[in-house]
Amino acid sequence: MQPLVASASPWPKRAMGAALGARLTILVGAVAEEAYFLGQREGALHCLGSCQQCHQSLQLLPRRRLEAAQHHTELAVTRLQDVEAWLAAPEVCDLLLMFPVDMRREAWSLAAMPAEDYLAFRGAGQDMQRTVEYCQALQLMSVFAWQGAVRAPQMCGQDSDCLSTARDTAFAVLARRWKDLRGPEAPPAPWAEVALGRNSTAQLLQQLLSLAEEAWQAKAQGEALRSLADGAAEAALGNLAVQLGRNARLAMEHARTIWGLKQLMLELFEVYPNLQGQMPSFRFQTRFYGRHFDVLEALLDSLDKGQELRMAELGVACGPVGLHLLARFPQLRYFGADPTIKEEVRDAYKPYADRAQLFASTSEEMHKQLDDVMDFVFIDGPHTYANVRNDLHLWEARVRRGGIVAGHDFTIRHPPLLWAVSEYRMTHDGPYINLAMDGVWWWQVG
Repeated sequence: MQPLVASASPWPKRAMGAALGARLTILVGAVAEEAYFLGQREGALHCLGSCQQCHQSLQLLPRRRLEAAQHHTELAVTRLQDVEAWLAAPEVCDLLLMFPVDMRREAWSLAAMPAEDYLAFRGAGQDMQRTVEYCQALQLMSVFAWQGAVRAPQMCGQDSDCLSTARDTAFAVLARRWKDLRGPEAPPAPWAEVALGRNSTAQLLQQLLSLAEEAWQAKAQGEALRSLADGAAEAALGNLAVQLGRNARLAMEHARTIWGLKQLMLELFEVYPNLQGQMPSFRFQTRFYGRHFDVLEALLDSLDKGQELRMAELGVACGPVGLHLLARFPQLRYFGADPTIKEEVRDAYKPYADRAQLFASTSEEMHKQLDDVMDFVFIDGPHTYANVRNDLHLWEARVRRGGIVAGHDFTIRHPPLLWAVSEYRMTHDGPYINLAMDGVWWWQVG
């Protein structure tokens, strides 16, 4: 492989988003004012500011296991204008902005580039341009699909023949655009396995195209109308619009993580000239969608064999992870460490007093106080290199064989964390690292 070296071509300043932004504003009929799109950027599920607001929002999520993640993009519980605004949100394809993960703007992506000129590895400009163009194409098609989904019942009512004709006409228009976007067909896979190099972004985008292709091929399954909070939409077109909207967000989030890793290797190249060949492969789990506690819920569910599960969280903050998981796993025992645990967080955990322990201490101090073997460890303390490496060194040894070591904020904004996790995996013969939305990383202990 060629080493990743600096590129001489600069990245043009946001010129690409302007034309699409104007077209989308027209397409959705000026859904809302700028304040609607950009006002509550962090959302109620940010869970780093007001703990009380965070706890109240968690209470509103569905309690049945694995349903909360679906709630982010569930058409049946969302207003028409919210769906339109989410699909056409101008932040989605902007490299420097967070974007709304859910249709009600309760949760926002935490991954965004620090600056336009942050990346200097070879091919950075081409990578960014390709990804933004891909995102814009998906976003535009998602808006077209949603327009068709809403217009069909308005024109046809309950006339099934009319609905079928309207749906087929909309898909025919979309099909012409789809041919321009899709590349060689790739077999469906649960993840995009990326070995960092010149074509790693392309590998990711191709796998996301395969995921979109599945939604495209499933169009014939939707015949009935799906009721919304204040209207109706044709099911097949509505579901396709949502899947395309998710894929646009997955592309932007995961591509930025790849770029963060490439930039890291560039900065370490003089010290570690063979680093590119030593790095583990990265499995971007393209079927996971949601916030970090949604991803952890799915991971914990994969470990559930009907027996007690023990989990340690290093870095509790407002406590959304423990509160979310304790409510859905009655067999879970939870241990959380944070030197600055607030009283309102302790109050929120009182309903789980028999299964949860909060330690106002560092992860190292909690490690000394506990003798328990863990099924799951989640590392989300200070994101310094030394702290992450120390937590991995202490706590992976506590996890049973087959259990999971995971963590948060594996994003372009945290280079020390990227390096700490990657280097630890390299030096412990770990062939891969799983990555999902919202900066979640993990592997299963062998």
